[in-house]
Amino acid sequence: MSRLHSLLHLPPPLLQPFCNIALEAVRRAHPGMFSRMGRHEGAWFEIRPQDAPVAFYLHASGFSARLVVQPVAKAPPFPPAATMTAPLAILMALLSGSADGDALFFGRDLHITGNMEAVLALRNALDAATINLHEDLTGLLGPLSILLPGTCP
Repeated sequence: MSRLHSLLHLPPPLLQPFCNIALEAVRRAHPGMFSRMGRHEGAWFEIRPQDAPVAFYLHASGFSARLVVQPVAKAPPFPPAATMTAPLAILMALLSGSADGDALFFGRDLHITGNMEAVLALRNALDAATINLHEDLTGLLGPLSILLPGTCP
């Protein structure tokens, strides 16, 4: 996780290409993931790691999903349906489905504001996709995947 923390301290214009690659890897490995969101497909979500100077804005829209990175102090590119705030490790565990979002929310380790119905739709879409970011990136990058943390040459 320390490499990921280091990456999050890059200026957003340098971090954005990494986010684009990660989202493309997930989108290819899990086509139609956001189409499971029903009427909330197309919503914007603000994802704020508490231990990073950036915020992520996810446009959960089928094949045109976007992930925008910008400094926390900057206004969102679009009004988010909901904002989720937690330490990076918790957010990554939620992405992979290895953490219980309800327990984290009620234990106050995960803070959510905004449209809870949209958040539940996103959660259900992510849970159904069973995302493994490392595997998804490996599938997209092929031989270049040796550059990923935790990958041995």
